[in-house]
Amino acid sequence: MARNQFTFYRSFWESIEKLETNKEKLQAYQLLCCYALDRQEQDLNGIKPCAATVFRIANPVLDTAYKRAEKILETRERKQIADNHAAVSALLDKD
Repeated sequence: MARNQFTFYRSFWESIEKLETNKEKLQAYQLLCCYALDRQEQDLNGIKPCAATVFRIANPVLDTAYKRAEKILETRERKQIADNHAAVSALLDKD
């Protein structure tokens, strides 16, 4: 499931801001966004160690949020199906 949004926590920002170089910061932002939005886990070889550490620490939070979003979507889909069935049943009962 590709997502259009995710919650970017202050702790992510504060951790990234502690990184020394803009290259490390950019890598950390890219790792987080690619994973949170598209579930693309990057190869951490060649990534600055501090940027990789930020990603590894944030990863469980992103996984939990992803699972929560999936459940919400499934619940909405089930409700939509139930509503559609009720609407069809109401139409059929009129006749």
